[in-house]
Amino acid sequence: MHGLHVLVVDDNHTQQPLRQEERSVPSHQHTLPEHRQHSRILLAEDNPANQKILIRLLEKHGYAVALVNNGRQALAALEQEQCDLALMDVQMPEIDGLTVAIMIRQREQQTGTHMPIIALTAHTMDGNWERCIEAGTDSYISKPFRIAELFAAIEQLISPQLTELEPLIFSVMK
Repeated sequence: MHGLHVLVVDDNHTQQPLRQEERSVPSHQHTLPEHRQHSRILLAEDNPANQKILIRLLEKHGYAVALVNNGRQALAALEQEQCDLALMDVQMPEIDGLTVAIMIRQREQQTGTHMPIIALTAHTMDGNWERCIEAGTDSYISKPFRIAELFAAIEQLISPQLTELEPLIFSVMK
């Protein structure tokens, strides 16, 4: 492998490498933009099928992924390592994604840092976008999502060329 690695954080907060058979196709770092080669994304998602899909997509696009299964694990993982962006499922067990976003933003007020957060939700009801922004997320994407929209949001939020972060909204029209 070319330097990208995936860690799974279990309920005991221990990190374990994702098994080789669960990994995506090998990355080709030499063809990726520099910021992708060094960007680490926290994926907070409790659905195993969504986890596998997102890990494969993110790795294929050159990102390193830290996977957690719930909000409590997301907070614990961020205590141990720095990530460049979080993909946060809104509805997760133990602590939901919006509560985690609020807690991350409270920590950031003390540190003066900012990690972009993209909320992922299957609910496209009125008011969801506003709830996500109030919780401190930078973007909102409804599931199922379009791959191009997901990566456009990620690129806009972590691309080194951007000087100003603006909230984004992407939703899938049914």
